[in-house]
Amino acid sequence: MTVYVVGLDGADWSLLRENPDPEASGAGGDAPSVASDLGGFSRLVDEGVASGLRSTLPPITFPAWKCYSTGKTPGRLGVYEWFAYDRESNEITTNDASDFRSREYWDVLADEGFTPAVVNMPTTHPPNTGDGVLTVAGSPASERGEFTKPTSLKAELLDAVPGYRVKPDLVLGEASPDELVREAKTLTDQRFDAATWLAEEKDADVVHLTVFVTDTVQHRLWDRPERIRELYEHVDARLDALLDRDDADSVFLMSDHGFTGIDETFLVNQWLAERGDLALGEDTGRSAGDALTRVPLSTVL
Repeated sequence: MTVYVVGLDGADWSLLRENPDPEASGAGGDAPSVASDLGGFSRLVDEGVASGLRSTLPPITFPAWKCYSTGKTPGRLGVYEWFAYDRESNEITTNDASDFRSREYWDVLADEGFTPAVVNMPTTHPPNTGDGVLTVAGSPASERGEFTKPTSLKAELLDAVPGYRVKPDLVLGEASPDELVREAKTLTDQRFDAATWLAEEKDADVVHLTVFVTDTVQHRLWDRPERIRELYEHVDARLDALLDRDDADSVFLMSDHGFTGIDETFLVNQWLAERGDLALGEDTGRSAGDALTRVPLSTVL
């Protein structure tokens, strides 16, 4: 028997209602009703326990998933964003698994003799989980490099799930809505297929899988709720099938943060410069300002 944990990046209760309203966030409170045509989501709510959860501060993919797996806050982890500032080199760097120094709950399970598996969770590349944890890394991994632990798992996975990709096989900024949703459905299937393969063929006792493309599609198509709903209907079908599996002892559904529109951003460095409290050097790169100083206005009010 296997415990499955399904993570949907950026998922929000507002997207699962009878009439989805992306601007009416359901985060932080009791779970609202789920549309009757979403059978898998409805079963989880009706037959289990459901509620809203508060995310981390800041409510960002990196490090929110690591907060879930370690039980620590971003302050304890020392990672707050996808990016970090290297004081010695005066450069913006990209965070990855090597920036975290905490044990995760699947490391503890492996120590106790269980076989846990992790599929596509952001913050897991390069895969540095403890021995005994089957890892298929998520972003910023690439299927062209090493993205599994043990390394031998890669060839087996690609045989079992042909065409498995860590990232979308398209340029997100240039893809049409049709292309984006179609690719998202493919990647969603690959995550679920990898998870069930690990349970069947590797006897995994606990499998965590993250569907990251929900977040990707929402960022691109937030003004097209019907296309977002199309993807969620596809996820719903996979959830429904997962609940019907004979080996599914328990199924947990979770997200790292909610989603809503942003009307304004607060450019911290620009504000400080206008006040005369910040002086920029000649080598200050625009990327640094974009990465670290663009803050949703609601965050600072």
